[in-house]
Amino acid sequence: MDYFDFYLMHAQGTTNYPHFKACRAYETAFALKAEGKVRHVGISFHNRAEMLEQILTEYPDIEVVQIQFNYVDYDDPAVQSRKCYEICRKFNKPVLMMEPVKGGNLVNLPEEAKAVLEDLHGGSPASYAIRFAAGFPGMMIVLSGMSNLQQMEDNLAFMRDFKPLNETELAAVKKVQEIFRSKQLIPCTSCRYCTDGCPKHISIPDLFATMNTKQLYHDWNADYYYNVVHTAPGRRASDCLKCGKCEKACRISGPKVLRRGKAIDSCQQAASGIKSKKRPGGIYMAYQAAVITVSDKASTGERVDTSGPAVRAMLEGAGYQVIHTAIVPDDKLQIGRELTRCADELGCDLVLTTGGTGLSPRDVTPEATRAVLHREIPAIPQAMLYASLAITPRAMLSRATAGTRGSCLIINLPGSEKAARENLGAVLDTLDHALKMMAGGGH
Repeated sequence: MDYFDFYLMHAQGTTNYPHFKACRAYETAFALKAEGKVRHVGISFHNRAEMLEQILTEYPDIEVVQIQFNYVDYDDPAVQSRKCYEICRKFNKPVLMMEPVKGGNLVNLPEEAKAVLEDLHGGSPASYAIRFAAGFPGMMIVLSGMSNLQQMEDNLAFMRDFKPLNETELAAVKKVQEIFRSKQLIPCTSCRYCTDGCPKHISIPDLFATMNTKQLYHDWNADYYYNVVHTAPGRRASDCLKCGKCEKACRISGPKVLRRGKAIDSCQQAASGIKSKKRPGGIYMAYQAAVITVSDKASTGERVDTSGPAVRAMLEGAGYQVIHTAIVPDDKLQIGRELTRCADELGCDLVLTTGGTGLSPRDVTPEATRAVLHREIPAIPQAMLYASLAITPRAMLSRATAGTRGSCLIINLPGSEKAARENLGAVLDTLDHALKMMAGGGH
């Protein structure tokens, strides 16, 4: 390799930025550019707009900025997509856009939102989300995660001859935005009257926005923004003194809204039912999971995958964050590559596969899994087998395996949606304890 096209300082914000400055990371990157080893120096940013302005002011030679940008986060007071974008425009920095479909949430829409876009008769939900974001001036690159060939072909189709959303389409997207807002648990307007007199300086509107995001989308962003961006020691929701000043200042619903907001600390504690672990720096974040569907037909679009979404729904219902899903064919090499990627590159705590555990010549999921495991856990498939035998004698034909790769727990589930639900249900309550033990916790 001769050079890097783009060299980004990762996750810049109030926590990371001071460390990068202290070790002169920016100066090092600019020196590498001068040597020809780097073509463009930029940053990846998840934080408040004023922090972005500070970074670009102190390091004006930054060339590109990667931000989270989509039509739901556009005016979200926690994510501040619009404000961060406006800072990029102010400093004339091209934007690398991430999360244009918000981890799939703008593809798998609520039924009423889906109906609004279907009435346009013009494209997929993903196409409207990506075209919305890509239509803003200064957008340099759109980073869109795709799980299969069909999704890639869809994205390429509407980006090949790109057209920004027209007025009718923008109006439809606005309706979808309103539908999402109507589902928020806490109707906060972010007027910030409540924060002015707070003796603990708790950023109440931002925490409300974070809780709304967590309840609606179940994604990793809520944990990150709660723990890293909007709180500091002594300024968490649990630090509330219950003095009542915020209740009196609230112009919307007073005590009712503020008391509901005290549940926000569920983003930091497992007491809310969110399965979490303590990460470096004392931060609690939800266990991150991946679901891999193994099926020749589903990977080519010949069959609709129902087991993968069912498994994902069960995990999210139990408090896990599903950060990655994929559909791969019944191929040992591809299965192993995806498992390794989830464990080693994505840092998943838990990976569940569905499909390929039977006796067909193409059923190779157990073999692919064993090839990447460091330790097997035979009792997990045994527990699933005992539960399944109570339902059908055919359960004895399953060859599922389970084990660990580093700090990641990997479990095979059957390909049938019904069987996948039953097998996962037999062990789901125990997985949290297993993950805690893997992290060094006791029995």
